[in-house]
Amino acid sequence: MHCVIIFPPLPALRLPPYTAEIPESVILSRNESGTLEENREYTLRCEVKSVAPVENLQIIWYRGDTVMAASTNQSLFSTVAVGVGEDKSQNVTASLTITASRKHPNATYSCAARLNLNATVKSSCNNETCTYTTEAINDTKSNDTQLEVWYGPDIVSNIGNVSLAVGDTLELSCQADANPRATYTWTHNNVTLRNENSSTLHIESVSVDHAGQYVCNVSNTVDSAQATMTVEVYHYLIIKNHSRDESLAAGDMLELFCHVDAKPRDTSYTWTHNNVTLLNENSSTLHIESVSMDDAGQYVCHVSNTIDSAQATMTVEVYHYLRIVNHSVNTSFIAAGDPLELFCHADANPNSTSYTWTHNNVILPNENSNTLHIESVSVDDAGQYVCNVSNTIDSEQATMTVEVYRNHMVWIAVLLAIVVVAIIVIVLVAYQAHHMKNKTGQYKFTNLVKFRSGSQNGQVAVANGHGA
Repeated sequence: MHCVIIFPPLPALRLPPYTAEIPESVILSRNESGTLEENREYTLRCEVKSVAPVENLQIIWYRGDTVMAASTNQSLFSTVAVGVGEDKSQNVTASLTITASRKHPNATYSCAARLNLNATVKSSCNNETCTYTTEAINDTKSNDTQLEVWYGPDIVSNIGNVSLAVGDTLELSCQADANPRATYTWTHNNVTLRNENSSTLHIESVSVDHAGQYVCNVSNTVDSAQATMTVEVYHYLIIKNHSRDESLAAGDMLELFCHVDAKPRDTSYTWTHNNVTLLNENSSTLHIESVSMDDAGQYVCHVSNTIDSAQATMTVEVYHYLRIVNHSVNTSFIAAGDPLELFCHADANPNSTSYTWTHNNVILPNENSNTLHIESVSVDDAGQYVCNVSNTIDSEQATMTVEVYRNHMVWIAVLLAIVVVAIIVIVLVAYQAHHMKNKTGQYKFTNLVKFRSGSQNGQVAVANGHGA
């Protein structure tokens, strides 16, 4: 027993001192043992042993370090006197009703007894003089009692309804607040999913079979709860774009394509040409390096995945041409011995053209270009020439006629030359003859003798008596 003597604050009033008894102990208890169930009411008892004066007693209730309530109404106290004689101490029991809540699942409760005495305490006396001090009386606190509240699961979060595409990742979650800790099970379209016993359901790659209703079942020993989620799994296969209809020339390069957006993404491609499947064509692009007339027609790109399929149709037109755009004149006149050159030029697609020449329906060997050349023509080279041009698809020809005439001017020139020469010779002969005749008539034999003798003497005789 711990007693404190309290002196009145005004000694002049001559009031007698009195004794305050600090509680021997304070004990917190409750009306039943075990865990608390949420939302039920429970009574806490605070038993204060041997305290006085009771009229100054206050019971303080704590949850942790927080004051919950303070009981000062003595009429609510249950008291039992334990003192004898002047000892006025009593045992006091106070009660507090609490409602168990998940907000405080493992709270610590306590109570304390407080004597509200604003008294002056005599600390020392000397003869008839005393010294007084004010001293606060400390609270007497009870033991700490931890109370655990059990409550059923409360699903605090779930992902709700989900819409996703085939191949996407599905993750459903339902987090529950519960004490004791809750257990989880999942069902899909009323079928329990094995090995799915956590608050999260994970499916790496969903298919259309994963669509439907999912239920997260949460339970503990107190209660159970569930959350329902609907999963919609959609899929699509759309050809976003593809080649337009093509019109191109034979020999050109052809490239067709069809691009898709699909779920699932694992698409496969096949191509058909005029309803015939093209082998080894299994990509989104069809490539033909050099088209021919056989490549014309309808092309279909078939695209599919595990769920759906689509197709795109394209029409390809392959055109060709071969025309002789220029050639030698239809009829050529040429003199024998002159050079001859014939030509024919072609514009063609495919442009891999070949040339042959015929002369009077006879093929000319080694003549395989667009030009025919004869260094010196003869009359045998006259006649009809045909230039034959062809490629892998078509052919054309051009006809030219060559007439070779003899060169009479040469003969005329030769004859004229002969005549001229003959005339010159005749003139010269005639002139010479005439000249010689005139000279023969003027000389005499005697003069000749003189001439000769004069020559021997170093002199020359000149006819008609003229000297040199």
